[in-house]
Amino acid sequence: MNYLDHKTEVKYVDGLLAHSQEWQWLINEIENNFQINKTGSWEQYLIESQHIKDIFKYFVKILEICDKEWKFSKKF
Repeated sequence: MNYLDHKTEVKYVDGLLAHSQEWQWLINEIENNFQINKTGSWEQYLIESQHIKDIFKYFVKILEICDKEWKFSKKF
């Protein structure tokens, strides 16, 4: 949990290279495979926050090529 498998990463990179405007599939994948856990210490926070940073990195790159609005069913 909290990672994208190789097949998904390849599809993500292919979408970036193709300047895709369709990214709902990635949002669905993230919602199904990621979870935010509560933390009780600074060390736990650092571990958990890395997963969130990875997700933000995906979307920062997508925002460079895509101008559509996305729909999220989960609220974090």
